[in-house]
Amino acid sequence: MRLGSSNSAGSKGSNEDYLGENLPLIDCPQCGIPLVKLRSKRIDTFNRVFYKCPNNFQNDDTCGYFWWQSDYVNLLRVKQHKQKFVSAEQDLELSRSFEGRDEFRKLSLEISEVSY
Repeated sequence: MRLGSSNSAGSKGSNEDYLGENLPLIDCPQCGIPLVKLRSKRIDTFNRVFYKCPNNFQNDDTCGYFWWQSDYVNLLRVKQHKQKFVSAEQDLELSRSFEGRDEFRKLSLEISEVSY
């Protein structure tokens, strides 16, 4: 088990209570294939929603990625924040690039005016 908790005990997370059922299925970080959404059939966690890699079997030699829904929601939030941060950095780099171009054009005009 790599991420999330495999502990079958525990209470429902507050994220499960308000997010509903339509969460996006991301690709498994290890296998690169879409995760699957399932409901537990174990007595102690009956009907509790979880997400796992389709290659995650009850064998230690298979992919270990598994999340209860509340952990999965937290994972999605972290990924979303990272994407926003990366996007903001890219926007900043792009604006710096445009500022650099504008500065270059101004200097080029000044040089051409001095040259003539």
